[in-house]
Amino acid sequence: GCLFWYYMEMIRDTALDFDELPDVYMDGFFGFIWNSVKSLYLISMVFLVVELPAIIVYQKYGSNFLFITLTIVGCCFFPVGILTISIVGDLVSLFNPVNMIKPVIKAFWPYCIVAALFVLTFELEQKNVEYGSLIGKSKLVIGLNLFANIAIQMLAVFTMRSIGLFYR
Repeated sequence: GCLFWYYMEMIRDTALDFDELPDVYMDGFFGFIWNSVKSLYLISMVFLVVELPAIIVYQKYGSNFLFITLTIVGCCFFPVGILTISIVGDLVSLFNPVNMIKPVIKAFWPYCIVAALFVLTFELEQKNVEYGSLIGKSKLVIGLNLFANIAIQMLAVFTMRSIGLFYR
């Protein structure tokens, strides 16, 4: 949750012309918990909204092909959904097609690059080794895993900044 909060802060600051990374100020323990829970909730709601057409089609028609197609399309709109919620901060704004579709149509190829970066970062995060599986491994393997984690986070920072730049 804390990582999602920082990603959203990074997108917002980049979109609003701040060229430095945001400070990590969580407002105490309860602020930390609140920001973490809130960002997890918002990210989950964005995912639910962009995947809502796929869910509805599957519930109504049961078509696997249409469901998979709409799921992929929904995942492509996930970065612009995160951008919208980071800037506006209101879940209702996700249901406005002007906020979600118009920017993608206006700058289709730059958005494709942003979406591809997002998918790449997400896939690398999913493929990352769990720390529990490193118990008893050599220091080289542990060090390489740490380096991979840092490299993935650098890619994530680049991706979140790219999402914010898409807004500019």
